[in-house]
Amino acid sequence: MSATGISRVVRRIDEIRARIKTIVRAATPRPDTFAAELERAAGGVRRSEGSAEAMEDMIKGVADKHELNAALLAAVAGKESNFDPTAVSSKGAQGLMQLMPETAKMLGVKNPFDPRESLEGGAKYLKTLLERYGGDIKKALAAYNAGPGAVEKYGGVPPYRETREYVDDVLKRMHQSLVEGGPGTKER
Repeated sequence: MSATGISRVVRRIDEIRARIKTIVRAATPRPDTFAAELERAAGGVRRSEGSAEAMEDMIKGVADKHELNAALLAAVAGKESNFDPTAVSSKGAQGLMQLMPETAKMLGVKNPFDPRESLEGGAKYLKTLLERYGGDIKKALAAYNAGPGAVEKYGGVPPYRETREYVDDVLKRMHQSLVEGGPGTKER
């Protein structure tokens, strides 16, 4: 098969994947609020931390401790694991914040499947990235997804489709959380 033929096949596969993604999204019920999404996802969380309110409070507490926007931390957790503390990616990232084992160890996370430990590690890492990039959320999110080396190499968000979609999706989730009154947006 020629290079042109291979290119056509790859493009067609990408088109089919995009259509499947659209169909799946349309068929997947969307919760009306951030709390509803957490409530649905909290099934994998230990009983003592199992309610959406408990998860929301945990996210808010960890975000406050690390001086992060709670809606940002929640958006990253939602994107990374869909709030499933037992999630494991095909690349080996683990837990609520999808930390790679080496990163988790560096951050002092002993059990990446413990929601609080994972949130603490992810928050520390996110805070470090925000400081590294002078508060630039897009660069910090790109580094969380693709690694700081990729952000340095390209002087910003790398041209990787996955990373660009990741950054856009986390920012949309954060905005949606703020609009719907997710973590860090309610008066206590």
